[in-house]
Amino acid sequence: DYVKENIGKVAMIEARPKKFYDGTTASKGVKRLGHISGAQSSNWQKKFTESEKLLADKELKHIFYDEHKLNEDKTVITYCTGGLEASMNWYILTQYLKFKDVKLYDASMKEWGNRTHTPMEK
Repeated sequence: DYVKENIGKVAMIEARPKKFYDGTTASKGVKRLGHISGAQSSNWQKKFTESEKLLADKELKHIFYDEHKLNEDKTVITYCTGGLEASMNWYILTQYLKFKDVKLYDASMKEWGNRTHTPMEK
């Protein structure tokens, strides 16, 4: 209910690969294709170098501040398929960039994408 009530009011960041966000490929365990209406795609894997190290400060700030236009003083919701992938974006925002109010939608698309009354787009 919280997510549905805050579409268009709160920034939402999806951590799944773009093919699931775009709805070109189905996520395992999710009936409907696409993403929560108004959410932005920010694949958790894109936050790492080829040697599996977290990107530099400048690059992470560019992704979240410049590309996604997030504000550390405003609420952000992170989500994915079932909560696991979203935890990396949550971690970077809260523990690394010190955002004050980041919520992780634990049930994520396994709940949202399997209901018929939840707004989605491709």
